[in-house]
Amino acid sequence: IPEIDVIYDLKAIDYDYYDLKILLDEEEAKKAEPLYLNKLNLKQKRICFCVGPEGGIDPKERKFLVEKGFIPTALGKNILRTQTASLAFLAMIKYALLD
Repeated sequence: IPEIDVIYDLKAIDYDYYDLKILLDEEEAKKAEPLYLNKLNLKQKRICFCVGPEGGIDPKERKFLVEKGFIPTALGKNILRTQTASLAFLAMIKYALLD
């Protein structure tokens, strides 16, 4: 059963606890060759993902998260609202774990 925590302070996260850290990043989606979620090994035990607010994540926060090991990733070519991106991500994880 997935355990979901909502954390509003990036410095309050124990980053070492997670096996895979994903930053859902609209800047990644704008690249000529973005890294899509399906290219990552999603069959890991503890996944942490971060979704920025509408309008994009602050460049300082992006840099901080990348330094903590987050992988900037796009869900697709379209930029989704924060709430939609979270649900789409969870659905993609669920699909990836089926087999």
